[in-house]
Amino acid sequence: GISPERITAEAIPIIDRVAKETGAELIDLYKPLSDKPGLFPDRIHPNAEGAMLMVQEICRVLTGESAAGGIRKKSGPANVLIIGDSISIGYFPPAKQLLEGKAVLVHNPGNAQHTRFGLEKLDAWLGQTKWDVIHFNHGLHDLKYVDENGKNVPVERGRPQIPIDQYEK
Repeated sequence: GISPERITAEAIPIIDRVAKETGAELIDLYKPLSDKPGLFPDRIHPNAEGAMLMVQEICRVLTGESAAGGIRKKSGPANVLIIGDSISIGYFPPAKQLLEGKAVLVHNPGNAQHTRFGLEKLDAWLGQTKWDVIHFNHGLHDLKYVDENGKNVPVERGRPQIPIDQYEK
């Protein structure tokens, strides 16, 4: 059920609209990688090169500079919380390494899975830290089709794990 069509026709328009309504800044990792299918061996998770391109794009947006050109030093390292699924678990290590000494990166424990799970755990993950940046990576788990037991099934045999109207909320 996870396809480029579902991502571009359903998830991205909602994400864009919510960002506009809330004033949140988005870091679009879809566009810079959408023409590079070879970086996604299983069609979902990036390989090491794809993860590095994600990290470089995140650094570029956060700092206004390319990762290769260095990162502007602010007064003290930024506290950055990355909340996300297996994709973010993949790019977290190179991001942490790239930003070492410039930012303190923390990833939520384990896999943040789908949006409903992330919302249930959000307060615990936020804790008492004052975060300078909170990066959310949810969506692909939401698009999966599951049966009544929550097991992944083909589209015709299931329902969306998170219906699009719930994802939107």
